[in-house]
Amino acid sequence: MKQLIFGLLALLLLNACEQKEEVSLITASAEASAKRAAREATTNKQWTHRLIRQRAVWTEPTKQTVTDLYYTYNDNGQLAMISGTMPHGIGDILINLYYDELGRLISMQHNWGKRWDLSYDNKNLVKQVRTYSENGVVLTEHHYVNSYDAQGLMTETKIYNIANSQQTHLATFTYTYDGENIVRLVKSRPDGKKLGENNYTYDEGKLPLNTLQNLSVPRYITSDLPGASLSVNNILTCVETVVRATGEEVRNTTNSYSMVYEYAKAGYPSVSTKTFDRGYTERTEFTYETRERH
Repeated sequence: MKQLIFGLLALLLLNACEQKEEVSLITASAEASAKRAAREATTNKQWTHRLIRQRAVWTEPTKQTVTDLYYTYNDNGQLAMISGTMPHGIGDILINLYYDELGRLISMQHNWGKRWDLSYDNKNLVKQVRTYSENGVVLTEHHYVNSYDAQGLMTETKIYNIANSQQTHLATFTYTYDGENIVRLVKSRPDGKKLGENNYTYDEGKLPLNTLQNLSVPRYITSDLPGASLSVNNILTCVETVVRATGEEVRNTTNSYSMVYEYAKAGYPSVSTKTFDRGYTERTEFTYETRERH
């Protein structure tokens, strides 16, 4: 829901829209909390509609690139593998996903050296560790540490770089919700100085890939941006503002966009078109498999 981010996270923190001032603690309604709990209580085996292919065509005035991804599930109905091709020289991609005995995602491993390891407390995803390796040597390691409110909504993510056994705080993201959807994401430096923010609006449609709630995962699958896959509906608009050295906040026309969806009868998008302020477009087609509920 919010091109590929593959490079150093520091660049992402300073420049990207798919990436929350002072924490604005979130008050979510009891109804929203109940809905979230009910969704999480549903077992993966009870699926009736799931994404099996996602093909995105990115169009600029002088070029066009294609990302084509396939989604494979295990016998428990959990997403087990993402495969396909990606542009910008990445080529073939293969991501394997692993779960614990409680059905929680604990690891994602990429064929090009990226890996996510996830840990939980009694109910929440509290930490994600992202490493990037080459020839078995870890080149970068980042820790994403999450905080929650009493309703179980993630309110904050702090990101740390790990080098030479030392931990350096890179940035903090804070989230403001309307119901279960993030409507404001604020990015700040460790000293609290604001870097920028994203503001979102949503429709009422179902997410095409809703099995990776509460995770930071690769873009074109959902996003590297912490919090980007927390919401439960599809984004209609994303407006990013960045803070200049003078303190002025300006709209980032490179990363702000609007969305238009075509929906199938089941309420999942069959086609989405993302139009950026600068006129670039990304048209994505979604393919699903369905079965009768037992």
